Amino acid sequence: MADKNYCSKALNPFEKLAIREERDGNIRPKIIFAQDAEKFFLFLERRPKSIRKDYRRETWFDLAANVLSWFCGVRSEERDLVSWDDLDRDAEYSESLNLPDLTGWELSIYANEEKKGQSKILPIPEHAKKWLILVESKIWTLKGPAFHGDFFQRYSSRKKEFEKETGIKIPTNSARHTFASHHLAMWGNEGCTKMRMGHKENSTTLFDNYLTIVKHKKAIPYYSIIPLEVKLNEERQEKVKALAVKISALRKQSNIGQLCWDQNMELQPVQDWEEFDQQHEEYWSRPAGIKYTDDLLLLPDDDKELIKVILPEVKI
Repeated sequence: MADKNYCSKALNPFEKLAIREERDGNIRPKIIFAQDAEKFFLFLERRPKSIRKDYRRETWFDLAANVLSWFCGVRSEERDLVSWDDLDRDAEYSESLNLPDLTGWELSIYANEEKKGQSKILPIPEHAKKWLILVESKIWTLKGPAFHGDFFQRYSSRKKEFEKETGIKIPTNSARHTFASHHLAMWGNEGCTKMRMGHKENSTTLFDNYLTIVKHKKAIPYYSIIPLEVKLNEERQEKVKALAVKISALRKQSNIGQLCWDQNMELQPVQDWEEFDQQHEEYWSRPAGIKYTDDLLLLPDDDKELIKVILPEVKI
């Protein structure tokens, strides 16, 4: 419109959109979507297993710091302000505080003069909690500075190693750009995202410099990225729950509360004591069970012991 002299650029309602379109070419490549972000974090999770034991502790600390950058919005300039001692795992909220991303865990960042007095509180998303709990299980506790020593130099090296292994390049400042776009897409609350980014309420920085269009359905998998170790354990626990329900239902079908395998190695109820005693006379001690002449396999009375028989890899 302004080009046709219909109005000035100052009055053109589409001027900002035009500028935004031109900037997209520089912004979009900085966003890492869920599929590639998950690959990067699983790469970081695997790394401690491939290095000397005396370097593993620092590697786990670096993983936790990356969780804060990618999933919580901590900026690189805040590295000296972030301490695990300021992580509150039992945060209380006023009923009037209407923010969609609260989880009960939050990290307080206290600004100094260098950051222009801008302090903020960052919630720890549910999937990020799982990463931090995993790190703690490896190094006992999270205390002191969140960013150790030459973190950013090591981070740069990890990105290069990841690119060499996968062909996926992670540009500079990707963590913060990725967080901003996915947070807004996930929660749909511009004011909340600005608050987490440390922007003033009337600031246009979020849209001018960070935002890339991410749909809500693409934000959901980003907020579902969890450690492989945790994922496998959760899958095992789901199997345990499902099996416990099945065992309970079958025991109710048995007149004596006993179970055995049938010829197809499927659980079935034992219906009377005569049948039970016949098998019990031959065998009764080891919980792993044994096959009998009539193709029945007597199983333990205790449900937990029975689950261990069926799922020996699961810790109960």
